[in-house]
Amino acid sequence: MKQSKLKLSADPSIIATIEFLVQKNNLNGARVYVEESLIKQPSAELGVYFFYLGAAIDEACAFEGIAPYLRAMRAPISIVEKLLAKLTNQSRFEQVIYVFSLLDDKAKSLKAYMLHAQAAVFVGEELAAKKSLGKVLGDLREKAYSMGVSKLALKASLSDLAIECAEIGLKKEKAESQGRQLDIALAYKQKGDVAKAIDQITKENLVLDKALTAALIRLYVESGEFVEANDLLSRYLENHDLKKEEVELKVYLLSESGRGHELLDFIQSVADSFGAQEWYQKLYRKTLHDLGYKQLKLDHLKDQLSLNKSVAVGYAMSVLYEPCINEHEVFSSQVGAASFLGEEKKSLPIKKKNKIRIGYISSDFRNHSVFYFISPVLSNHSKDDFEIYAYYSGTKFDSYTTEIKNSAAHWRVVTYLNTYQCKQQIMHDQIDILIDLNGHTKGSRLDVFADRSAPIQATWIGYPASTGLKNIDYRMTSLAVEALNKEQEFYSEQLLSLNNETFLIYQPEQDAPGIEESPFLKNGRITFGSFNNYAKIDKATLVMWSKILSETPDSHIVIKNQSVKFDSVRDDIYQIFLDAGIDKERVQLIARDKTKSEHYKRLNNVDIALDTHPYSGTTTTLECLWMGLPVVTMFGEHHRSRVSAMFIKLLGLNKLCVKNEFDYIQAAVNLASNKDELIAIRHSLRSRLRSSPVMDYKGFMCAYEKKLKQIFTQ
Repeated sequence: MKQSKLKLSADPSIIATIEFLVQKNNLNGARVYVEESLIKQPSAELGVYFFYLGAAIDEACAFEGIAPYLRAMRAPISIVEKLLAKLTNQSRFEQVIYVFSLLDDKAKSLKAYMLHAQAAVFVGEELAAKKSLGKVLGDLREKAYSMGVSKLALKASLSDLAIECAEIGLKKEKAESQGRQLDIALAYKQKGDVAKAIDQITKENLVLDKALTAALIRLYVESGEFVEANDLLSRYLENHDLKKEEVELKVYLLSESGRGHELLDFIQSVADSFGAQEWYQKLYRKTLHDLGYKQLKLDHLKDQLSLNKSVAVGYAMSVLYEPCINEHEVFSSQVGAASFLGEEKKSLPIKKKNKIRIGYISSDFRNHSVFYFISPVLSNHSKDDFEIYAYYSGTKFDSYTTEIKNSAAHWRVVTYLNTYQCKQQIMHDQIDILIDLNGHTKGSRLDVFADRSAPIQATWIGYPASTGLKNIDYRMTSLAVEALNKEQEFYSEQLLSLNNETFLIYQPEQDAPGIEESPFLKNGRITFGSFNNYAKIDKATLVMWSKILSETPDSHIVIKNQSVKFDSVRDDIYQIFLDAGIDKERVQLIARDKTKSEHYKRLNNVDIALDTHPYSGTTTTLECLWMGLPVVTMFGEHHRSRVSAMFIKLLGLNKLCVKNEFDYIQAAVNLASNKDELIAIRHSLRSRLRSSPVMDYKGFMCAYEKKLKQIFTQ
C-alpha cells in the first residue's frame, strides 16, 4: 500500500462500529473488523486503530508496520491520542516516543505533546521533554499549570520552565496559590538555592497546608536549620494526628539531624499504632540498618520471613554481612528470596544469527559502583561477533547513564514494564545470553529471569552470592575468589570461571586527581582510613583497628560512612577506641563529602586503608589503590571476603593479604613503621593497577568473550 493513497479519516460508520465493539469489550472482534475494513477502505485512522486495539489486547504488542499510517497524519486525530494514552497507561514510554516521532508536527495535539513529555521524563530524555513542555506552555500559557506542566518540568529537572509555568499560574489565580508556590520553591531547591526556596514559602504569609509544611521542614533540614524544622513539625503535630506521612517526616528530621538515640526511641514508640503495616516495617528495618543494629534487624526479618518478597530479600542481603552465619544458611536465604518469584524451570531454543546477542540488565547504569566495572566491558566488546543490548531498570539518569547508552548498540528502559512486557521485549530482541547485574539488590529484574526470557541466562558483578534462581544458568566468577568444586553447593547457578586472576575489570573515575605526597610527611603521623559501608563494620573490626592505633604511636584513623552522622553510632565507635586507650581526638568520623572531588581529596590525606571483614570492599578498595593507598585485607571463606584480596595479590602486595586478625594488625603496624616502603608503594600503585589484569581490558575481554562463545555453542 502506497502512503500517498492513504486517506486521513475513515468512514464515520466504520468508526462507530469499532467503538460499539470496544464498548462491548469485544476487542478481538473489533480488531478483525478493522483489519477487514483496512483492505476495503484503507485510511491512516483505521491503521492506527488497528495498532491501538493490538495494544489493548496485548500489553507487549509490536509496532512494526505502524509508520506509514502515522506519517500520513496531516492533522490531529483522536485515535492517536488514545494510542499514546494507552501506551502511557501500560508504562510503555519508549513506544510513546516512537509513535510521537513518526507524526508530522501538524498532527501533534497539545495532549500528544504532554504525553510525549511525560514519556521522555520517565526514560531520561530531558531535552525532548523540554521541547514538548515548552510547546505546551507557549500555546496554553496560564492553562498550562492545570495540565501539570510545572510538575512534569520538575520531574525532568527543568527548574526554570517549572518556575515560569507556576508564576504564570500565580498571576491568573492568586486565591489558589499553595500548589504553585510549592512548585516554585521545589524548583529553586532543584537549582541549589535552598534559601530562596524557603523564602518562596514563608514570604507570602501562606496558610501552610500539609504539603507546604512537609516541604518547608525538608528545606529547613537541607539548609541545616534543624531548630526551625523541629519547631515547625512540633507545632504541626499539635493540631494533626500522627499518620504515615507525619511518621516518615519525623524520622527524616531525626535522621538528617543525626539524633540516633531519639530516632530509635521514636520509631519503636509508634510500633503499637503502625507495627502491622508494611510501610512501617520497611521504615523500621531501614532505621535499624542505618543505626548499625544488625542483629535487631536480622531478628526482625527472621520473624517475618514468610510474609512477602521484600522481607525475604532483606534477610537474604542482611545475612551477607554477618560473620556468624554459615554459607549453608546464606544460600538458603537466597533461595528463599527467589521463591517469591514463582519460578518454573524452563528452556528456550537458540536462534542462529550472524552475531551473538548479549543483553545486560541493571538498575545501576548510572553514578554507581557497578558502572566502573560494566562500562569498560561494554566499550570493549567485539562489534564483529557480538550485538549488545543494555536494559536499564533504574530511575536516575546522569552522564554515566549516557556513557552506557552510547556504548551499547541498543538501549532499552524497562523500569516500568511488568514481567510479561519486559520478557516480550527481550524475546522480541532475540537475546541469546541475558546477564543480570543486580542479584537481589534494589531495582533488580530477576522476575524476567525467573520466567526465562533468553536461552542462556547468567548473573555477574552486582551481587556477591547466588541469586537462588534455577533459571539462571551461570554465575560469572574467577578461581581467584571461588574454588569451583568446593563451593558449587552454595550456588543454584553453575559457577563459570572467566579466568584465574580476576572476574572483572575496572575503569577509574576520569576526574580523579593525581596522587599527592604521603600525608605523614606533612602531618608527622600515620593516618589510617576506612571508607566502607557501616553495615560492613562490626565491633570486632573496630577493636582490631583500635589495636592498630595502640601499636602505632600518634596515629589517627578516618572512618567515613553515612551512619556516623548519628550520635548513637559515634558514641559506640568512640567508646570502643576509648576502651583501648585511644582518645577520640585520634578518631575522625566523617558522614559524607559533598562532591567526588572532596572525597578524592580526603583519600589523598590518608596513608593506609583498612579493609572490612568478612565483607570486603570492591569499588572502595580499587578507589584507594588508584589514589596510592595500600589496603590491608583479610582473605576469608567465601567470595565476598576475597575480592579485596584478589586485587592486593594481583598488585604484588601479598604481605598485606592475611588470614587472621593477629596478622592483619601486624601487617598494618609493620607497614606504618616502614616509611620508605610506604612512600614507594604509594607512588607505584597507580602504575601497578594500570598494568594489572584488572585494567587489561583487551586481555580480559578476549577470555570473557571466549567463554560467552563457549556457553553459546554448548
